Amino acid sequence: SLGLRKKMKHFVAIPTTSGTGSEVTQAAVITDTDREPPKKLVVLSDEIYADVAILFTDFVKDMPPFLTMATGLDALSHALGSYISNWGSPYSDAMNSTAIKEVVKYLPRAYKYGVKDIEAREHMQMAALMAGIGFGNTTAGIDHALGHSFGKIFGVHHGLSVGMFAPYSIDFQAKITDRWRALCPIFNVKVENKGRDELYKEFLQAVKNFIVSIDGPICVKDLKNPVISKEDYFSKLDLLAEYADDDAVSLTSFRTINRKLYRTIFEYA
Repeated sequence: SLGLRKKMKHFVAIPTTSGTGSEVTQAAVITDTDREPPKKLVVLSDEIYADVAILFTDFVKDMPPFLTMATGLDALSHALGSYISNWGSPYSDAMNSTAIKEVVKYLPRAYKYGVKDIEAREHMQMAALMAGIGFGNTTAGIDHALGHSFGKIFGVHHGLSVGMFAPYSIDFQAKITDRWRALCPIFNVKVENKGRDELYKEFLQAVKNFIVSIDGPICVKDLKNPVISKEDYFSKLDLLAEYADDDAVSLTSFRTINRKLYRTIFEYA
């Protein structure tokens, strides 16, 4: 027991960004500062579940473009990673696929127009919440193992980190699963009269194109703050792989993953 409920009678969660979905999950992320570099750790407890979640647009309408984009990528990564994982169910699939649709439609608008497009803000709040329910009933995908490790070691925003690794997570697992196929229409990829390889190539490119369309990164060299040199990045590949492999979400991968394979993914990024 964490003892949280001894300190409060009721827990009401009102999110101030549209990304984490933490208002409807039992997860919290903490940093182990006894390690150098620090390491992200996930705490799971029913005490973290809110009794009530309230989506109030006034708390998110003034988010600046960068925060809108980065937290939106977190919501997208939650839904994509959970949907592609081997722990999905019809319930989580419904939540995650709807969340992906909402993000693809409304995140570009929220990013571009901000407070001038309250409808987009409202839909992104719902997308983040639904993705939270989706991955809360499965767990996040290996993009989060990659992103947790990378983000903490290099001091990169969580949403940027997991969003950047979302295509790599899909690509790693797509060799043995067709879970991605049902998501093609959401990204305007036509499935008719195409072989698997052609269709998958178009789908993966469409996911990358979406991230780029809102100025998100799809590889390490795309990052502007911080700028990470090739030498610095490659000097930490073993540590990146170690931290990622220790992450519990590794269990959700359709394709068995280990430290060596994590290192290979980091090399490609």
